Amino acid sequence: MTLSPESFVAELDAQNQVALERIAVGASSGQPGDDVTVSRLLLLALKNELEATECAAAWIPTTPEVDVKLALARQAGDEAKHYKMIQARLAELDVDTRTLDPLAAGRSPLLAWLLTLEGTVARIAAGQFTR
Repeated sequence: MTLSPESFVAELDAQNQVALERIAVGASSGQPGDDVTVSRLLLLALKNELEATECAAAWIPTTPEVDVKLALARQAGDEAKHYKMIQARLAELDVDTRTLDPLAAGRSPLLAWLLTLEGTVARIAAGQFTR
């Protein structure tokens, strides 16, 4: 599913509004919700790291500049290291991630959009979203 830039921004804005409302409600209570735990946040971070790895790796074959290809390869490796570090921390918290597929529920709309970008300039401009 390819979103137009306008649709992407509208969807992102709607999701942000829902998240901000949830934050406002939680903040007014003075305590985070029961579903906000370190383990849960780290599990979300695993998905983010895996998506960043996939994005950088997916762009390598269609990037013509060798120096950018190598930068993307380094980024993919760095993101994979971050994944392993988070995985190790979760193991310390007695969360077994060995059979976990962080992308089982699907890719995020952001990753789906990033993968549609063509050309080095567009990809570098969006680079802040892949980290």
